[in-house]
Amino acid sequence: MDHFDLIVMLTGGILIGVGLLLFIFGRRDGNKNYLEGFGIKLDVSNPSILLIVVGVGLLLVPRLLPANKPGMGTGAETSQPLDPQVNATTPAQSPANERSLQDQQSGEASAPSVGNTAVPDNPALYLPRGYWQLSGYQEAGIDVPGVGGDIRFSRQSDAAVQWAANLIFMDIWGNTSNYRYQGVINADNGSYLMSLTSSNDPNFVSQSNVPLELLLENGEVLHLRYLYQGTEILLHFAGGPSGGSP
Repeated sequence: MDHFDLIVMLTGGILIGVGLLLFIFGRRDGNKNYLEGFGIKLDVSNPSILLIVVGVGLLLVPRLLPANKPGMGTGAETSQPLDPQVNATTPAQSPANERSLQDQQSGEASAPSVGNTAVPDNPALYLPRGYWQLSGYQEAGIDVPGVGGDIRFSRQSDAAVQWAANLIFMDIWGNTSNYRYQGVINADNGSYLMSLTSSNDPNFVSQSNVPLELLLENGEVLHLRYLYQGTEILLHFAGGPSGGSP
């Protein structure tokens, strides 16, 4: 819910309050005035009913409008990690497994990574590859229905991947809109930076090198979380070895 929705709902609440006061304390004029349209005649001698009806309508307007489009732009990340059990290490290697391997192989400086990661010289970072299907979208911690799409990653360098996302959202009347976004994800000093470079979205605003939380769960579910215009956005993608592994 944005500032415009709050203003509309606040205005509706004020109109309802004024209408109730007029209804309770106002005096009806002896001369009745009627408003007629579409075969309906409405007595408007006392405007309280009209104020209440308009106020209720304004309260319902934000719920009837289409859901906000999922923004692929990002901002500074300040939220807590998604889940202690979800990690951003290599696809099949958790910190606990790392410690176990180190205990068993005492002569080695660190545990060997499993598979080929996107950044060979930094096995703690993982960059996705290939095609992933959008399986969930949350805004400010609330699941938003009617949002679908996919994202495809392609290698740019050992520490960066290009991505192209296709997002589709549906409003309450069944109308759909399709928006495409492109950008780059970089692995830099143990963290992720995301840039959004182009889109056919008329409200598109480019973003460059903003913090991103990228987590891989069980090698099959990819989570991307960031702030967009002050709102936390959480995207879930399903892909696994056949769709998104290097």
